[in-house]
Amino acid sequence: MAKDNKTEKATPRRIKKARNEGNVAKSKELNNAFSLLIVAGLLYFFGEMFIKNTIQAFVALLKQPPKLANMESYSLFYLMEFGKVLMPIMVMVVIFGLMNYGVQVGILFSAKAVKPQFKRLNPANYFKRVFSVKGIVEVVKALLLITLLSYVAYIGFRDHLDTLISYTGQNWLYSLGQIFALFKNEFLALFLVIAVIGLLDFFYQRYDYKKGLRMSKQEIKDEMKDSEGRPEVKQRQRSIARGLLQGSITKKMADATFVVNNPTHISVVMRYDKTKDHAPKLLVKGEDELALFIRQVADTDGVPMITNRQLARSIYYTTNPDEYIQEDLYKDVIEVMKELMDADKIKF
Repeated sequence: MAKDNKTEKATPRRIKKARNEGNVAKSKELNNAFSLLIVAGLLYFFGEMFIKNTIQAFVALLKQPPKLANMESYSLFYLMEFGKVLMPIMVMVVIFGLMNYGVQVGILFSAKAVKPQFKRLNPANYFKRVFSVKGIVEVVKALLLITLLSYVAYIGFRDHLDTLISYTGQNWLYSLGQIFALFKNEFLALFLVIAVIGLLDFFYQRYDYKKGLRMSKQEIKDEMKDSEGRPEVKQRQRSIARGLLQGSITKKMADATFVVNNPTHISVVMRYDKTKDHAPKLLVKGEDELALFIRQVADTDGVPMITNRQLARSIYYTTNPDEYIQEDLYKDVIEVMKELMDADKIKF
């Protein structure tokens, strides 16, 4: 029943946590298809060189039959000769395999993913995985893949059976090259089959991955509570709130008549328009960083400012933004306005 309640999409935090643990959507079948494509491409374009190098390696080995006295050096020579043949293919498979992994999941290394987990050795957990929906899907997928690959291989052998029989009495090295040339197209067909299955599996794995990360409404609420308690989240929330308030200050400063400062910690933005207001009105207020921002905007916009420590504090603590000032402050505000008028900084 608990899984039935998980109807909500995973949050970015849940996805990030899963990714850090190495839990990502990836398709093994698509990896296999990509590896097969690399091998097929290398053999298709460099197959003749591969056969030639293989023949040369065999000839070199046959010319130096092993002796018990120098088996170690002979084994080293054997590895080096065939290493020359196989190493380019192995290197390309590894490089392009890493590229394919990067395309599917991006750049990711998780220590937790490679850490031994002994619970996986528990037989009960093994049977639980095998007989789960995901396990059944994996079995069906494997059977489908084996069936399709067997069919493609059967078609290839059926079409070239007579030719293959004709090679039985010929030189085996020559026959190897001819067989390889015959099965180029079949190899490509095998790749196409695996590629189609790989793509289908990739989309299924993404769907299953997102489904597995779904959350219940309660889990989302718990995550939000946990996030709100983290210092970096609180700092970000304060930063966003400060940004919104600064935007509001900039906008309201266009209607400002004057600003009263205290003189560094508090600033209040006032408006008095005889056609709109029956009394002076507080547009916006701020302290510390916001007070500094108010003074900077006022200076840029040419809004007159005056320093009056007591009046600034009184307006700040008794009046909310977009409210008219208290009647007991009328006299002090009028005196400030008169001072600004005498200095020819405001007019009515």
